[in-house]
Formats: sequence, structure tokens, C-alpha cells
Amino acid sequence: MKLVELYDRALSGKRVTEQEFDMKVLPAKLRQLVKKYEITYNPEEPVPQDLDMARRIFEAAVELLVEVGVHCKDTQSIITIGEEEVRTALRDAPARHIIGEGTEAVECCCRGIGDKRRPVILGGPGGAPLSEENYIDILTSYACEPIDGLHTGALQSLFGRKVRANEPVELMACQYEALWAREAIRRAGKPGMSLLGIMSGVSSEAQNAGDFPGGLRPSDMHLISFSNELKANWDDFKKIAHNQNLGNIIDACCMPMLGGYCGGPEGTAITAVAEVMQGFVMTRAVSFDMAACSIRFGVSDRPAIWVNCITQLAFISIGVEVLIVPFIAGTAGPCTEMLCDEIAAMAVAQTASGAFSLYGAMGSEGGSMDYTTGMESRILCEIGAASAGMGLAKANEIVKQLIGRYEETLRSKKAPEGKSFTECYEKGLTPSQEYLNIWEKKKKALGKMGLEFS
Repeated sequence: MKLVELYDRALSGKRVTEQEFDMKVLPAKLRQLVKKYEITYNPEEPVPQDLDMARRIFEAAVELLVEVGVHCKDTQSIITIGEEEVRTALRDAPARHIIGEGTEAVECCCRGIGDKRRPVILGGPGGAPLSEENYIDILTSYACEPIDGLHTGALQSLFGRKVRANEPVELMACQYEALWAREAIRRAGKPGMSLLGIMSGVSSEAQNAGDFPGGLRPSDMHLISFSNELKANWDDFKKIAHNQNLGNIIDACCMPMLGGYCGGPEGTAITAVAEVMQGFVMTRAVSFDMAACSIRFGVSDRPAIWVNCITQLAFISIGVEVLIVPFIAGTAGPCTEMLCDEIAAMAVAQTASGAFSLYGAMGSEGGSMDYTTGMESRILCEIGAASAGMGLAKANEIVKQLIGRYEETLRSKKAPEGKSFTECYEKGLTPSQEYLNIWEKKKKALGKMGLEFS
């Protein structure tokens, strides 16, 4: 679809307030669809085993997007999307793509259930808040690991000035984010590695400012994040226009909130699949990153893992090849055994469910300043490789064991804080011996569960 057509629909669409959409329109339709398509969540299967239900979720998501549409926050109206437009956008979405340049160029291609190919690892803080003092070092710690691309973090200040939306420092922070990310991959000896951003601003003007000589390149992944749930605004339109006209690689994104307007895991799963469809229809993206997140317990919670896995399986089960990337984000902080278990649970589940790539990993729910390190991506890389080729049934048994190790702590809100980057890394960007020892201990435990590390 042409962006101008969606723009016209936003201007002429049926007027519905955002509150009415959130509180009445979306929840009512989801309740109807959950019942109509007989969608049920089984807590004993955090890695879903029922592919027929995955297919039903796909069809329910098509119906949701077509009948509810996308709410435009600026016009308080509905952008209508037709069923054929949804299916055409998915058919035309690339099943493979190249990111990066030179020797660091990486081919991204769809994987299947139990695929023996390891997932592409897009390491990095994933938008977590970073200080300007440690920004380059933290990104360099990630780039030095065997990752395939680098997802940037969000600067919280620049030259001692707080970054605020729609102010000049926001635009400058986005430019420095791109400059410093390029410096990080240069220091790691990987100048062609693909970057994914921009994360330090929210306005379209600031994010688009990250595209300049020395900043983001067309071969980098340009993020367009939609608001929850099934929303769009003029800033989204401006970012889409900017990146389409420059021929940039677009990576669309959304984070459906389990326990919010979507309701429980069943309604959240339908919404998550519909939001993937929204991304491909509206942006002509090459990939879509997804992290259904429990409002109370984060991404590593049992029902959230189920939602993120069945989102992958909904497309795979119907034979639609699109590139969907799950976020791997734990609640515990770095240098803790719990974070290792959380990363392992999410990575094993998603790798077995056919994710072509994994984002992260990050701890502290991506919310604490400088509480993210390259060591989390090392852990993610090794688990992704070790779980490649694993079937859904075996993955489910392993993931249940892993969830059992941290679930009580997670739900009691007592996840360990862990340590900051400067506490986890020694001079020369070397992980501390304490962190290395924790991971070696966890690898042995994972080996006993059935993961084979090279």
C-alpha cells in the first residue's frame, strides 16, 4: 500500500476516541474472537504444541485487523485495512534479506520449527537507558561478541543535559547515538556490522536525524515502533515516509501488553499477530520485532513466553514466511544466575519455535541505567546455537524446568538487582571472572537438561 492512501484513510475514517477504542472496541472484539476460534492457553505448554490453534490465531488476527482497523491517535479515527491488503502485504514481505556491509554483511532468512540453522543474533541493549559516559564502552562490549548486528541503547543525557522529547538535545542525542554506535563497531574491528536504531529520541525529527554521513546507513536497520495496541500517529507516518523515500531497511516493532487492553494470553496472542500484520501493511518493513510483555511480570513470564512463541508459530503454521524477531529481556540484573535462566528459557523457546533472529539479551527489564553488558549477548549466542535443531516437545520440557527455577522469584517481585556494566567488566572490556563463573555453572546445568554446547 502507498503511505498516502493510509494517510487519506486516517483523515476520512470513522471517528472513535482513543479511550473508546482501548476500553470498548478492542476488548469486545477480542473476547468474541477468543470464543469463536476456541483459543486456550495451557500453562503446561509455554512452548506451544498445538499448531492447529496457531493457525486459528492467525485467522483470528486477520479478522481483528480488518474489522477493528488501526487507530490514528492524531485524528481520533480508524484507518481501515482490507483482508486482501493484509494477505498481499504478507505475501510480498521478504523471506530473506541482507543487513550490514562488507565482511560483516549477514543474510537474514526464515527458519522453521526445529530448524538446525542457528538464529541470527542482533545483540545489544535494545533501547535500554545508557549513560553518555559508558555509552561507547557498553556498545563495544556487545560488538566484540560473536553477534550479527548491534541494537543500540538510549542516551539519557548529552553533555550533561537531560534528553527530553521535542527539544534540541533530543535531536542531538540521536545523532550522537549513531556516531558513537559506529565508533563502537569500529573499535570492535567490525565496521560493516549492521546497526539497529534510533533509540535516544521519540519524535520523528530526532529519530530521522540519525541518518547522515557517519550515522546510520541504508544497510542498517531503521526502527519504527508503533504504540500499543493497534495504533499509529503522524510521527509514525513521518518516519515511514522518511525511510521509504531513502530506501532504508525498515524494522517495524510493537510490544503488546499482556494483562492490559488485550486481556489474557489468548487475546494478547491474537493482538500480537495482528500487530505484526499491521507493521508489514503500513511500512513495507523487511522484519518485525515483537516482545509481548506481561504488565506485571515482564517478558520472561510463562504466559508471555507462550504468546511470543505462538506469534511465530501462527505464521509458520499457515505457510507465511515473514521475518519476526523476539526480544530477549530478563527481569533480573546482569551477573546473576536468574538472568541466565531467563535468557535460556526465552531463547530455547523461540529458537525451537522458528524465530529467524533473537534480539538482546538484556536484563533489569531494560529499565535500569547501564545495567546491560555484552556478556548477555554472549550467553544468548551460545544458547541460540545449542538449541538450534530442537523440536517443540523437547524445548517445552527444558523451558518448563528453567521457568521453574525463577518463576516464584519473578512473581514475588524479588528479582536480584545484579551489577552494573562498570561492576561486571574489567579494564579492556573483559567480563569479570565472577560473571564468567556464573555462566560456566549455568552451562553445565543446561547441558544436563539436553543442550549441547560446542
